[in-house]
Amino acid sequence: MNMIRMTFVLSYLLIVNGNILAQSYQLNSLVGLDSVNVVVDIQSDSDHSYDEDNLIDKTELRLRRNGLKISENRFNSTVFIRFLIKDITLGTRNVGYSISYELMLSQGTILLSNYQYVEPAIWLRSGVSLIGDDYTRDELTRLTDQLLDTFLNELLTANPD
Repeated sequence: MNMIRMTFVLSYLLIVNGNILAQSYQLNSLVGLDSVNVVVDIQSDSDHSYDEDNLIDKTELRLRRNGLKISENRFNSTVFIRFLIKDITLGTRNVGYSISYELMLSQGTILLSNYQYVEPAIWLRSGVSLIGDDYTRDELTRLTDQLLDTFLNELLTANPD
Protein backbone atom coordinates (compact mmCIF):
# COMPACT_ATOMS: atom_id res chain seq x y z
CA MET A 1 0.00 0.00 0.00
CA ASN A 2 2.82 2.44 0.86
CA MET A 3 4.54 1.67 -2.45
CA ILE A 4 1.34 2.54 -4.32
CA ARG A 5 1.09 5.87 -2.48
CA MET A 6 4.74 6.67 -3.16
CA THR A 7 4.30 5.83 -6.87
CA PHE A 8 1.21 8.06 -7.00
CA VAL A 9 3.01 10.99 -5.33
CA LEU A 10 6.05 10.64 -7.61
CA SER A 11 3.81 10.47 -10.68
CA TYR A 12 1.87 13.53 -9.53
CA LEU A 13 5.04 15.55 -8.91
CA LEU A 14 6.41 14.62 -12.33
CA ILE A 15 3.19 15.65 -14.06
CA VAL A 16 2.89 19.03 -12.35
CA ASN A 17 6.63 19.78 -12.16
CA GLY A 18 6.56 19.61 -8.40
CA ASN A 19 8.99 21.09 -5.91
CA ILE A 20 9.84 19.94 -2.42
CA LEU A 21 11.57 22.66 -0.41
CA ALA A 22 13.62 22.56 2.73
CA GLN A 23 15.25 25.51 4.39
CA SER A 24 17.80 26.24 7.00
CA TYR A 25 19.27 29.66 7.56
CA GLN A 26 20.35 32.19 10.12
CA LEU A 27 18.98 35.66 9.53
CA ASN A 28 21.63 37.22 11.76
CA SER A 29 24.38 35.85 9.51
CA LEU A 30 23.24 38.22 6.75
CA VAL A 31 23.58 41.41 8.82
CA GLY A 32 26.24 43.69 7.32
CA LEU A 33 26.90 41.47 4.29
CA ASP A 34 28.16 43.75 1.53
CA SER A 35 30.29 41.63 -0.81
CA VAL A 36 30.24 38.04 -2.04
CA ASN A 37 31.97 35.69 -4.44
CA VAL A 38 29.69 33.57 -6.70
CA VAL A 39 30.27 29.90 -7.56
CA VAL A 40 27.88 27.73 -9.62
CA ASP A 41 28.32 23.95 -9.77
CA ILE A 42 26.14 21.76 -12.02
CA GLN A 43 26.55 17.98 -11.88
CA SER A 44 24.49 15.78 -14.17
CA ASP A 45 24.34 12.15 -15.20
CA SER A 46 22.42 13.04 -18.37
CA ASP A 47 23.76 13.91 -21.80
CA HIS A 48 22.70 17.56 -21.56
CA SER A 49 25.28 20.33 -21.34
CA TYR A 50 24.75 23.32 -19.07
CA ASP A 51 26.21 26.81 -19.15
CA GLU A 52 27.50 27.51 -15.63
CA ASP A 53 29.08 30.81 -16.74
CA ASN A 54 25.68 32.11 -17.89
CA LEU A 55 24.14 31.33 -14.49
CA ILE A 56 27.10 32.99 -12.74
CA ASP A 57 26.67 36.14 -14.85
CA LYS A 58 22.91 36.29 -14.19
CA THR A 59 23.43 35.69 -10.47
CA GLU A 60 26.16 38.34 -10.16
CA LEU A 61 24.04 40.88 -12.04
CA ARG A 62 21.04 40.21 -9.81
CA LEU A 63 23.14 40.52 -6.64
CA ARG A 64 24.72 43.77 -7.88
CA ARG A 65 21.27 45.21 -8.62
CA ASN A 66 20.41 44.55 -4.99
CA GLY A 67 23.44 46.37 -3.60
CA LEU A 68 26.00 43.60 -3.11
CA LYS A 69 29.52 43.93 -4.42
CA ILE A 70 31.02 40.96 -6.26
CA SER A 71 34.44 39.86 -5.02
CA GLU A 72 36.84 37.40 -6.61
CA ASN A 73 38.37 36.64 -3.21
CA ARG A 74 37.34 33.07 -2.39
CA PHE A 75 38.06 33.65 1.30
CA ASN A 76 35.27 36.26 1.52
CA SER A 77 31.64 35.27 1.84
CA THR A 78 30.74 32.99 -1.06
CA VAL A 79 27.35 32.29 -2.62
CA PHE A 80 27.34 28.69 -3.86
CA ILE A 81 24.57 27.54 -6.18
CA ARG A 82 24.64 23.79 -6.74
CA PHE A 83 22.53 21.54 -8.95
CA LEU A 84 22.57 17.74 -9.05
CA ILE A 85 20.53 16.43 -11.99
CA LYS A 86 19.52 12.76 -12.10
CA ASP A 87 17.60 10.87 -14.77
CA ILE A 88 14.41 9.13 -13.65
CA THR A 89 13.90 5.94 -15.64
CA LEU A 90 11.25 3.26 -15.81
CA GLY A 91 12.91 0.22 -17.28
CA THR A 92 15.05 1.66 -20.07
CA ARG A 93 12.86 4.70 -20.75
CA ASN A 94 13.69 8.15 -19.38
CA VAL A 95 10.51 9.64 -17.89
CA GLY A 96 11.87 12.77 -16.25
CA TYR A 97 14.50 14.38 -14.10
CA SER A 98 15.14 14.95 -10.43
CA ILE A 99 16.99 18.18 -9.67
CA SER A 100 18.46 18.66 -6.21
CA TYR A 101 19.37 22.31 -5.74
CA GLU A 102 20.74 24.60 -3.07
CA LEU A 103 21.94 28.11 -2.46
CA MET A 104 24.47 28.28 0.34
CA LEU A 105 26.25 31.29 1.78
CA SER A 106 29.58 30.41 3.35
CA GLN A 107 31.92 32.57 5.38
CA GLY A 108 35.59 31.86 4.82
CA THR A 109 37.22 28.54 4.10
CA ILE A 110 38.59 25.95 6.51
CA LEU A 111 41.70 24.33 5.07
CA LEU A 112 42.24 20.66 5.87
CA SER A 113 45.22 18.42 5.19
CA ASN A 114 45.95 17.04 1.70
CA TYR A 115 44.79 20.25 -0.04
CA GLN A 116 41.17 19.71 0.96
CA TYR A 117 38.91 22.40 2.33
CA VAL A 118 35.47 22.88 3.86
CA GLU A 119 33.07 25.74 3.16
CA PRO A 120 31.07 26.32 6.38
CA ALA A 121 27.45 27.28 5.61
CA ILE A 122 25.97 30.25 7.46
CA TRP A 123 22.77 30.41 5.35
CA LEU A 124 21.21 27.64 3.27
CA ARG A 125 18.13 27.01 1.18
CA SER A 126 17.66 23.74 -0.70
CA GLY A 127 15.05 21.63 -2.41
CA VAL A 128 14.21 18.98 -4.95
CA SER A 129 12.36 19.54 -8.20
CA LEU A 130 10.83 16.71 -10.21
CA ILE A 131 10.05 17.50 -13.82
CA GLY A 132 8.79 15.52 -16.79
CA ASP A 133 10.65 14.49 -19.89
CA ASP A 134 10.07 17.89 -21.52
CA TYR A 135 12.96 19.24 -19.44
CA THR A 136 14.61 22.48 -20.55
CA ARG A 137 17.58 24.47 -19.30
CA ASP A 138 15.10 27.18 -18.33
CA GLU A 139 14.31 25.10 -15.23
CA LEU A 140 17.79 25.81 -13.84
CA THR A 141 17.26 29.54 -14.40
CA ARG A 142 13.83 29.35 -12.75
CA LEU A 143 15.23 27.51 -9.72
CA THR A 144 18.15 29.96 -9.47
CA ASP A 145 15.71 32.88 -9.51
CA GLN A 146 13.61 31.19 -6.83
CA LEU A 147 16.65 30.70 -4.60
CA LEU A 148 17.88 34.26 -5.17
CA ASP A 149 14.42 35.68 -4.38
CA THR A 150 14.51 33.97 -0.99
CA PHE A 151 18.13 34.95 -0.30
CA LEU A 152 17.65 38.61 -1.29
CA ASN A 153 14.42 38.89 0.70
CA GLU A 154 16.23 37.59 3.80
CA LEU A 155 19.17 39.92 3.09
CA LEU A 156 16.83 42.93 2.92
CA THR A 157 15.09 41.81 6.12
CA ALA A 158 18.44 41.53 7.93
CA ASN A 159 19.64 44.92 6.58
CA PRO A 160 16.60 47.24 6.52
CA ASP A 161 18.61 50.45 5.97
